[in-house]
Amino acid sequence: MNNETLTLAGGITEWGFLAVAAGAYLTLSTALMAACFRWLRRLVDNVMQRSEERLDRLLETAGRQSDLLAEVAEALRPLSLSQARTVGSAVLRAEALNTGQAVAQWARAEHDDATLPKRWAQTAGERCLRSVRTLLNSFCYRGRRLSAYTDDGWADVVAEAAAREARAPAGSATSGIARAFEGLIADFYRRLDA
Repeated sequence: MNNETLTLAGGITEWGFLAVAAGAYLTLSTALMAACFRWLRRLVDNVMQRSEERLDRLLETAGRQSDLLAEVAEALRPLSLSQARTVGSAVLRAEALNTGQAVAQWARAEHDDATLPKRWAQTAGERCLRSVRTLLNSFCYRGRRLSAYTDDGWADVVAEAAAREARAPAGSATSGIARAFEGLIADFYRRLDA
């Protein structure tokens, strides 16, 4: 009986040790598994958060680009003939006013009106042509920018009108610049119709 008791006690001890070892193994493996899952979850959360931030920045950039492209598309959309005429004449009339003011400002600076430097008048005409072309480049008609319907000779017409206007006596209202620009508007219309 003593042998059987010892054998039984040894078996219980072995089973008890195995139970304790199994419990410790399960406890440690559960803790290790929980730690690994937390680490993995934190890693995935960080990756997702960074991806979300990048996606937000990308969407913001795409939105800004979409707005810019919409503006460009709006500007490049072909105009009808009446719209092209309206835009062109508005730009040319505004430039006529600017050129007239420049001549008046030059005359007010107490220059000798009779000796208007040809170079100044030519510079005014070239500036006017550059300004008109820059403004008209935003619009298209028949697949061409509206500035394509202008001519380099316009600078000379404006320069001659500016020179005549500056040489005119102080009290006379010749409105030569306005007449010159009306001629340019008529030329612009002819080029649109051609």
